[in-house]
Amino acid sequence: MNRHPEYKYRVGQINTEEHWINIEDKDDSGWGKLARDPWEDDNERGALEFILRVKDKTGWDIEKVGDWQYRFKLDELGIIYQWDDLFGFVILYKDASVLNKTLEFIESITGTVL
Repeated sequence: MNRHPEYKYRVGQINTEEHWINIEDKDDSGWGKLARDPWEDDNERGALEFILRVKDKTGWDIEKVGDWQYRFKLDELGIIYQWDDLFGFVILYKDASVLNKTLEFIESITGTVL
């Protein structure tokens, strides 16, 4: 169940050296509008919706691991979901050995072929 079906997601930049994937989000206002408007009070709503979709799909418990950093306790990939006002919404992955599986997992949540 998507709480806000108008939110769409796609992979933006992938940084293979620092092991992060930028996730771009959009609603009816266009790509990237949700994560990068410094004048909005609820910039992180696209990231929050994505995290809640993961929870709905998997049933995993969410654990806070830092300032706007979350992970799921049962996630074998060890993905960390992070939002900040500089980079927006990024997914941190452990190393190159899990990049493809991480992208497949993102695809399963977004429904978008990457």
